[in-house]
Amino acid sequence: MKIFVGQIYIKVGVSFPFSLRFQRWLGDALSDRVEVSDQFSQKFGADFGLGLRISGKEDIDRPEIKGPTVFKRDKDVEYTIFLPHRPSDYHDPAVAVLLPDQMLQSAAIILQQLGLSAANVLRDIEQLRAEFLSTPGLLDAR
Repeated sequence: MKIFVGQIYIKVGVSFPFSLRFQRWLGDALSDRVEVSDQFSQKFGADFGLGLRISGKEDIDRPEIKGPTVFKRDKDVEYTIFLPHRPSDYHDPAVAVLLPDQMLQSAAIILQQLGLSAANVLRDIEQLRAEFLSTPGLLDAR
């Protein structure tokens, strides 16, 4: 199943330093671990993709998921994941490691809501976290 990741920020000063490379990396990592289910195919179509938009909010303590929005012409089902945003140095590995964990846990919830298996994503969270921390270019340079 094709899963793509993007970013959209609605408040000035509230953003994360995820690079375009991060978006592709996470989309590919999720796509490799998720197969289209009969339930998803019946509801949307086997050729539909899943879009996950990352955003941030200052006034939340845990991720919020909004969606789905269905784009029939583009054959996409999209969700927005609002991650808690705090004034922090997101380039610090101790802080940055929270971000992919929150993204992956939120993605797993969305997959389950859509009748897709999140088992492979949940199984590989530690591996993906380590890959995130060791792969240069996933965060924009300061």
